[in-house]
Amino acid sequence: MPIRHTLEPSWKEIIADDPFSPIRMAWRVMSPPLSRWLGQPMAGPMHATFIPTYECNLRCRPCGLRERIRMARMDGMQKLSVTEVERVIDDLAAMRTGRFEIGGGEPLLCRDTLHYLRYARAKGLTTQLSTNGLLLDEAMAEAIVETAVSTVEISVDGIDAKTHDRLKGRTGAFEGALSALQYLSERKRGGKPELTAVSVFSEENLVQLPHIAEKAMSCGADRYKILPKQRFHLPTGGGEMSVSFPRELRQEGDRVLEELMAIQKQRGVMDSSLAYLKLLKSYIRGEPLPVPCYAGYVTCVVDCYGQIFPCLGMLQQGRRVSNASEVSVRQHWHSASMAQTRQNLRDCRCCYWNCQTEPAFFHSFKVWAGR
Repeated sequence: MPIRHTLEPSWKEIIADDPFSPIRMAWRVMSPPLSRWLGQPMAGPMHATFIPTYECNLRCRPCGLRERIRMARMDGMQKLSVTEVERVIDDLAAMRTGRFEIGGGEPLLCRDTLHYLRYARAKGLTTQLSTNGLLLDEAMAEAIVETAVSTVEISVDGIDAKTHDRLKGRTGAFEGALSALQYLSERKRGGKPELTAVSVFSEENLVQLPHIAEKAMSCGADRYKILPKQRFHLPTGGGEMSVSFPRELRQEGDRVLEELMAIQKQRGVMDSSLAYLKLLKSYIRGEPLPVPCYAGYVTCVVDCYGQIFPCLGMLQQGRRVSNASEVSVRQHWHSASMAQTRQNLRDCRCCYWNCQTEPAFFHSFKVWAGR
C-alpha cells in the first residue's frame, strides 16, 4: 500500500472513542483528489513540517539552506516567538493535520524543539523529528523519548565514514549518526519512537543503499527510507526532470532498486511503497513524475521566520506564499494566494520526494491497478 503514514493518523482516529472517526478517515482519504478537482482544499494538510532553525552543524553537499540565515538578516526578518509557533501548531491541530514533523537545518540546535514536540503531541498531533544525530547523546536521547515523539529520522548517507562524512562535510558525522540510533533504540518505551534511517541518494552512494539499510538496522533502526537528490525548479507545460544519472549508472541503479524492493517484500522494513521504489527507475533516467502532484493539498511547510510554503520543494527555492506573523495558517490554507499557488503547481512533475510522490500514488488509479 502506498505511504503508510498517509493512513496512520487516520487509523488512530478510527480506534479512538469517537463515533465520527470512520467518517473523518473516509473524508481524509477522499479529500485530496476531490480538492484538486475543485481547486480548493476540502480538508487540512496530511503532513506539516516546521523548520525551527536553518543553522546546521554539517555542510552537506549541495545544501544551501544555511544561506537563508544571511538572507533573512538582510531582509530584516524576525524569528517567530515560542507563542507564535504554538499558534501555528494550534491551527494545524484544528485543521486535523495528520503528522507534524520538525526538521531543519539541524532542529536540535534550537533550544525549543523538544518543547514544540511536546506541545504538538499534547494537541493530538502525531509527531516526527528529523535530525543528523550529532547532538544526540544519552541525555538528549532520554529527553527526546520523553516527548512521546512517534518517529525519529536520522540521516545515514554512506556505508562507512569515508562516504558519509564526505557527503556531510564533517569528520565524525557517520559515528554520530549510528551512535544516535543506538542511544534511542536502547531507551524506547512501548516501541516508540520508531527509528528510521534516511539516505539522500545520488551518484556517489547509489550502489551502497542496500548495505546502508543493513548497517542501520544492525544499529537499532526499525525502518529505512531513501530520498532522491533533487535540484528544484518550477516547470511549465508538464516540466522536465532536473536530475538524471549517467547512462552507465542506470542499469546498476535498476539493480539496486530491485534489491531494495526484495528487502521490502521479504522483511517489510522499507519506509517506501513498492510502487515508489519501482518508479525511482524513472527518476534516475530523468523522466518527469507520471502522476499529478498534490503539493498544497496534502502538505504545508512553515519556517522559523513564519514563511509558509506549500511543499519542501518550494522552500528549497525560497518561494513563500504567506507569513504566519501576518496571517494564521488556517487563513493561509484557504487564501486566494494559496489557491493561485496550487493552480501554478498543477503541472509540476519534477519532484520525486516521497512526501509528495507517495500521496500522489495513493490517489492514483494506475498505481492501485498495478499499471
